[in-house]
Amino acid sequence: MARRRLPAVLFIAGVATVLIFLGAPNRGAPSTRDNEASFLGQRAVTQPDLVTCDVWVAYTYYPSSLVDLRQKSSAVVVARVVEVVQQPDISQRIVFETVKHIEGNLGQKFRLWRYGTDTECQRGDPPYQRGELYVLFVMAMDTEPGTFYLPAPPARYQVVDDRLVPMHDENAPFAEALAGKTVAEFEQILIQAREP
Repeated sequence: MARRRLPAVLFIAGVATVLIFLGAPNRGAPSTRDNEASFLGQRAVTQPDLVTCDVWVAYTYYPSSLVDLRQKSSAVVVARVVEVVQQPDISQRIVFETVKHIEGNLGQKFRLWRYGTDTECQRGDPPYQRGELYVLFVMAMDTEPGTFYLPAPPARYQVVDDRLVPMHDENAPFAEALAGKTVAEFEQILIQAREP
């Protein structure tokens, strides 16, 4: 009798091992194994059971001030979302139309690389919607010419009724201080941040 059960037990044990190895979610408890991905100096840690914009990402760069963020960025622009293109992996390319170049020149249109989808995204980086207006601090991608990315979470500000709304202001007092400023006020603050 025990000999007949042995193949079944081994089969079940083998299937369970494969499922654990592949990271099959345990529906009764939080995931104990995170998926990891490294992109552009960002270490993304996702939990496969989450389908919200609450994915934690540990950045290798985090600005200490507005001056620091400005110096790290290739350009600062006011731009409108034209198109959101989902990639086969867990990333998107957001096509923007430049409304105003504050620093640098990205041309009339540019692409922004974004980690995430419309349902799975990092904290402080909710999905972009066509027509939205933003002030963005961006860096050029070495691996994809003509495409840029946000160097750190406090690099994205939505413009609503000509006022800045920081998308991520945790541990970034300068981002919180920019909340509610007009685009013109922001430009003046950036000019002052350039002065020694």
